[in-house]
Amino acid sequence: METCSIGCRITGTGHFVPEQILTNDDLSRMVDTSDEWISTRTGIKERHIMRSDETCTGMSVNAGKAALENAGALPEEIDYLICATVHGDYFTPSLACLVQKELGLRCPAIDINAACAGFLYGLDLAQCLLKTRKAIRKVLLIATEGMSRLIDWSDRNTCVLFGDGSGAAVIERGGEEECLLAFVEHAQGNWEALNIDYGPSGRPRVQMNGGEVFKFAVTSACKDIAEVLEAAGITDKQQIAHVLLHQANQRITNAVIAKLGIPEERYLSTISKYGNTSSSGIAIALDELNRSGSVQKGELLALAAFGGGLTSAAAVLRWNP
Repeated sequence: METCSIGCRITGTGHFVPEQILTNDDLSRMVDTSDEWISTRTGIKERHIMRSDETCTGMSVNAGKAALENAGALPEEIDYLICATVHGDYFTPSLACLVQKELGLRCPAIDINAACAGFLYGLDLAQCLLKTRKAIRKVLLIATEGMSRLIDWSDRNTCVLFGDGSGAAVIERGGEEECLLAFVEHAQGNWEALNIDYGPSGRPRVQMNGGEVFKFAVTSACKDIAEVLEAAGITDKQQIAHVLLHQANQRITNAVIAKLGIPEERYLSTISKYGNTSSSGIAIALDELNRSGSVQKGELLALAAFGGGLTSAAAVLRWNP
């Protein structure tokens, strides 16, 4: 298969979260918990939750439109759509197919499920498509999760963690400089540590061994970032201007900061206002970073995610929208 030597880059980002906010105080009236208990253990203060008339498709469409606008791209210019999600609105059709219809795209559309690492898995897949298929010039990647519909709201250990949201990016081929510098992905089949199944009531529920997930998250994030920096030829970690970790738990982020040796101020944290939005967390954070003006052209970003599967991934990007 002939590959293309032209570089790939992210040219636009977008995100969407539902308007409805559920605070820790709200949750304290639903289960035996408190704002102090949640915030000290997770860093979360509030999360956005879909109303009954909102859908994963709708969130994805809004995030996708924002990314297209930010990139200055038209729907008809998108050659491939990838949606990362653990569960769309239907088993079939896929979330991607429904989003394709609503956005007016005329291209292949697929879902991928790598849980919280889905956006980074999708970013690598987008680069592979752009590098190996000359007819593909622009890819729209959307990560969307409706976690509020997949949790047991009577379980205080898990219901306090999650929120809903969608993040998107346009990735395109063009320019001589490669801006998606390196990726690593790993998987180790393990349903005991973290899974979503149907409980006795027939409704979805998140089941998690918190200690085991914490250990996996910290270890994999540090290992994957070290591995991806080596793959990108970066020998000095201080060259990294911004670090975006999966927004799972502030304690996990703090542990990674302590081990990795990159200054704390370079880490972007959004967990206090969104909670854990699974695959969309890094995509939402990337859009906030982009729109804040805090990231400058040419700066290096390190991204790392970890989640159910168990899966993990990391990437190094040079920012050049």
